[in-house]
Amino acid sequence: MDKTKVFPGSVYKIKNSKNSIILDEMPEGSQPIAIEVTPPCDYSQSKFKKRRLVGGFICDNDLISTLGSLNASNYYSEIYPIYIDDKIKIIVLDFGFFTSISEEDLKDEKEFELIYRTKNKLFADIIQKLSAHTARLGLSVIK
Repeated sequence: MDKTKVFPGSVYKIKNSKNSIILDEMPEGSQPIAIEVTPPCDYSQSKFKKRRLVGGFICDNDLISTLGSLNASNYYSEIYPIYIDDKIKIIVLDFGFFTSISEEDLKDEKEFELIYRTKNKLFADIIQKLSAHTARLGLSVIK
């Protein structure tokens, strides 16, 4: 895996504990992550100025019961089960932690480490659910 190139669908471990994309409600012992969600059409046509990220975390299977107490309306938690280091884990993304960052900052090894790349179908599902979440129109009646 070429770690020098930034592609949509790349998953990064957040290394700096003071990074603003780290979720406040993350269960104890979880690994903070971010996924690069720049639309593939913008990427392929070089029509972007900054990279788009969604924050989240990876946690052990035994921490799943603590997820019920979190604000699940923003969460994408369909990446379960996955096996990392022979342990069952879950990946949770919080669409409320949507931000933009420069490519240079994303390549900063003190802040981020590329750990995975999603498969096309999974990435398409994440993008579709993120789009549905961000396009909520709210109330259709003004009183």
